[in-house]
Amino acid sequence: MRVARVVALVVVIGFALYALVKGWDGVRASLRDLGWLRIGATFVVLAVSTWFQFIGWRRSLDALDAPRIDLFPSAAIFFSSQVAKYVPGSVWPVVIQSEMGRRYDVPRRSMLSSYAYTLLQSVAVAGLLSVLTLLGPRAGWSTLAAAGATVGGATLVVALRFPRRFHGLLDLAFRRMSRGDMASTVDPRPLARGRLWVALGWILSGLGAWLLAEPLGAGVTDVPYVVGASALAWVVGLVVIVLPAGAGLRELILVLTLGELIGSTAALTVAVVSRFLLITVDLALAGLVGLPHQLAVRRAGGAGDGGAGDRT
Repeated sequence: MRVARVVALVVVIGFALYALVKGWDGVRASLRDLGWLRIGATFVVLAVSTWFQFIGWRRSLDALDAPRIDLFPSAAIFFSSQVAKYVPGSVWPVVIQSEMGRRYDVPRRSMLSSYAYTLLQSVAVAGLLSVLTLLGPRAGWSTLAAAGATVGGATLVVALRFPRRFHGLLDLAFRRMSRGDMASTVDPRPLARGRLWVALGWILSGLGAWLLAEPLGAGVTDVPYVVGASALAWVVGLVVIVLPAGAGLRELILVLTLGELIGSTAALTVAVVSRFLLITVDLALAGLVGLPHQLAVRRAGGAGDGGAGDRT
């Protein structure tokens, strides 16, 4: 698997770099059309999108048998772990969450469970939103991909509505793969609220892609299609865990779908700039929230101050 990850990463990034070099003149012209004001607005939209994803993760943690963590420490845990998703291996975000959660007496299995449920909720919601790609120009492959993602998303949503039964299947999978078990109980109500926050996060992420695509040829009526294309690209990246954060594959899907709308060169610009902004958002939130928390914990001698707090 380690060799497979490296090979897949090299191949996908190689194709992305080849496409970037081949179309660089067009990309450079497209960047001039975007302007810094629009890029800054997109950064803000993507930051809010990431915050909504964080709230969705908090709701997943609320659904489990775990001690409550205040807003700031839980944000530090989540945003610190987000940076680790770019490291090959696919396990580092949950490792960081588990280690940081121990400071607040959150069992490792609860952190593992919250990570698993958040991932499943993200795949489910993004899969459902993928159906929006059927509202715009599409090729045969994108129709099949969107249909498959939508059916998969709907199936996951139905399964998550009955988490006590679904939980048993996840627990069995955890025992076989990690020799551990999931949290013993799960409350469906916080999970349902979490799905709403995750959905808002994905919609804002797609809106960020549209903000970049609009000066390159997308219209207001294309917002649903761009949201669906962005969701489809992300769900493919989330499912293919071989690549860190879906690196390269998400961009490839986004170029293929948006290329039907605004052309391949403009779509490549949207894919590259949005990935750069997302990485910048993750680094900024980790630096603004995660780093100060780590420094505060070190000054306090490693002692955490958890407990019930603001659950916004």
